[in-house]
Amino acid sequence: MKESMWGYLIIALGVFIVVILFLVQNLTSTNEQDYYLSREILRASMYDAVDYGTYMKSGKLVMSREKFVSVFTRRFAESVNPDRTYQLDFYDIYEYPPKATIRIKTTTGETTIKDNSIDLEINTFITGILETTESTGEYNIIYSTSTGDYDGDGNFSEADITSIEQFIRTNGGACGKYASVINVNGDKDCDNKDLIILKKALYSEVPLDVNGDGEFSELDVKIIRKCVNNSNCKTALTPKQFVIADVTNDGKVDLSDLDQMEKVLDTATPAN
Repeated sequence: MKESMWGYLIIALGVFIVVILFLVQNLTSTNEQDYYLSREILRASMYDAVDYGTYMKSGKLVMSREKFVSVFTRRFAESVNPDRTYQLDFYDIYEYPPKATIRIKTTTGETTIKDNSIDLEINTFITGILETTESTGEYNIIYSTSTGDYDGDGNFSEADITSIEQFIRTNGGACGKYASVINVNGDKDCDNKDLIILKKALYSEVPLDVNGDGEFSELDVKIIRKCVNNSNCKTALTPKQFVIADVTNDGKVDLSDLDQMEKVLDTATPAN
């Protein structure tokens, strides 16, 4: 009888240890998964919320607070375990420079040990500050407060573009004293590659917004798809639309630009 009691005791102790191990593993696994998941979502959401029109004109990374919260919430909801309940709390969201702190709150789920239920709360805090250098192809894009301001009036405008275009034609790539104004790709030449980027910065408040309605959508892609299929983008698009649609910055609007736009659209469109 004594031996059987010891056997029951050892079995009960084993079950108790297994439950504790399960609880600890659930706690640590959930915390670790939430951390790595939220870190990647935080980075992607901050990129999505950047005002690229402001960045290309001034070199300042400015983030939309409302867009960041919306994108983070959507991405997080699409990625987490649907069997768990999460609470997201946003703190210290700064638009410039982009910074945000998020608390992800959930629980381990109810675990019963000898008629006692245990449900631990898990809080994961993560903070991100966005600092980046935009690059296009083999060049780094360099911006300053004087970028594009050829006439020095403190404003980058259509008049500057006209003057820069004339300067490039006349000087054949030499920058002279205008290196900080024109040479935005950092290749030491002031040429049409810089002109394309400067035009895009001036014309496009929203990247890839070909039709000028304030957002990039399927409507923009349809315009480019039509002219690419008809091989007449040079004539079918206005000069401004052509520059905005030239995603690859090669002075052409063709299938490679259409492919890039469709990829961006697929990334930006939530899956059903």
